[in-house]
Amino acid sequence: MSQSCSQDGCLLESTGICAVSGAPKPCDHAVQLLEKQITEHLSALSPISEVRQDDKPAEEFTHVTLHAGMELGLSDINDLMREKHSHLIGILGNTDAGKTLFLTALYLLFTSGAIRQHGYAFAGSRTLPGFEARARATRKWQAGSMPERMSYHTVLSDPRSSGFLHLDIYHRPSRHHSRILLSDLPGEWTTSLVNSVRHADRVGFLARADGIIVLIDATELSESSLRHIAIDRTRQLIDRIAFIGPATGARLFIVASKADRIKMQRPAAVDHLVQYAIERHGFDARGAVVASFSGDEKIESGTGVFELVRAICEPRFIKRRPAVTVEVGPSRLFGSFSQLEGSICE
Repeated sequence: MSQSCSQDGCLLESTGICAVSGAPKPCDHAVQLLEKQITEHLSALSPISEVRQDDKPAEEFTHVTLHAGMELGLSDINDLMREKHSHLIGILGNTDAGKTLFLTALYLLFTSGAIRQHGYAFAGSRTLPGFEARARATRKWQAGSMPERMSYHTVLSDPRSSGFLHLDIYHRPSRHHSRILLSDLPGEWTTSLVNSVRHADRVGFLARADGIIVLIDATELSESSLRHIAIDRTRQLIDRIAFIGPATGARLFIVASKADRIKMQRPAAVDHLVQYAIERHGFDARGAVVASFSGDEKIESGTGVFELVRAICEPRFIKRRPAVTVEVGPSRLFGSFSQLEGSICE
């Protein structure tokens, strides 16, 4: 490979003789010429790619920044919210409360086509790689043999900033497109918020959320040895959320997750916490149970997940319907038939 030298006056590149050693063997000042050319070329490149359309003059070239698509930051969702009316949903809960499972189940409801029964269709996402990464472990799951862990622990690409996932959805009956932005935060953030109001700034986005979902493991609310601690810490969390000051009209949902373990029976503690949120802070609070991934063959995976998201988003653009009663049905494994068949705007 050709070589050059950084020393002034050295003719290594043209003669092959090193001025320092006097021999064909180069000294430490020599560099690979190809390496030098590559470095110079890379340094001249712009970090922003240029997309050109031949039918447009040069001044109308569009510059596009490419995202990895794992998650979006606050500046990213601000841009998305400026493009289209959006529904911002904050999801809180301790480690292993089921936050990532909830997001994964919502994604799989769309990609499997199961969401069609509700009149909806998938209409795009800028975080598909992020959803797929979270869903990877669930693809090895089979009915009757649920693994101990169905998702990975959330680790933000920027540990100081909130992370969000994005879904655009289409409601067929009303022909309405809607944008949903959902937070995916480490459980340690919720724990820190409960322990001290000093950490409220990290979840300041809740002040403009359309809905806040607090997930609590159903067994913690139903077992007497765990219930009192779970209630006490959730009440403190509600106090912290009130301190942040969600927007007027924002709904707060107290949700028992992994409810397949208790046969989808809503624990009395959920109603207690809902009442506390209403009476103490004036929240528009509701209670719910969900089973993102069910270990009970009589309960569908994803039960209650979309109903919860719809309760936050639908009243904004669709006439209020009667309350939805969740029916327990056969096991769902999130079938694989494509949601992209035909037109979503038919």
